[in-house]
Amino acid sequence: MDEKLKWVEDEARANAAFHVASADVLAKEANTTLNLMLVGASGSLAYMVTLAERGGWSWSAAGMGAVSAYLFMLSAILVFQCLRIRPIWPTANEPENLIKSDLALSDLITDQLASKQRCIIRNRDRNDEVGMWLNRCRVAVTVTPIVFVLAAVWVY
Repeated sequence: MDEKLKWVEDEARANAAFHVASADVLAKEANTTLNLMLVGASGSLAYMVTLAERGGWSWSAAGMGAVSAYLFMLSAILVFQCLRIRPIWPTANEPENLIKSDLALSDLITDQLASKQRCIIRNRDRNDEVGMWLNRCRVAVTVTPIVFVLAAVWVY
């Protein structure tokens, strides 16, 4: 086999594996972020209930309720945009598709490299979208204190 073709095939295999591994890393990061947001949302909700039971509906209870609702909303966005199941394109072809081909080996490898390139692009685009939404959700979490202040001032 041509040395260049062999080298390109090895590089394509490594690149495809990288994008699949990146999808796994993004899923783990999204899960960690979701867990932290749900803890914050649940804690805020519990604290709001405690404040409301003690002194009725106050500015602090309203602020905590707004924080809780905001974090639950962000959690839902994270689930729908980052954690929902979407396809990961395969890094290799099925044997039954390859064995039926009448192409010479070098032509078959060239054809499969083009197919692998399409899969790499699809997986890369998928990961880019998930990463973008994960970053947006993380940035949105950082403005949570502003949500508290706005709700508290509105009720006060």
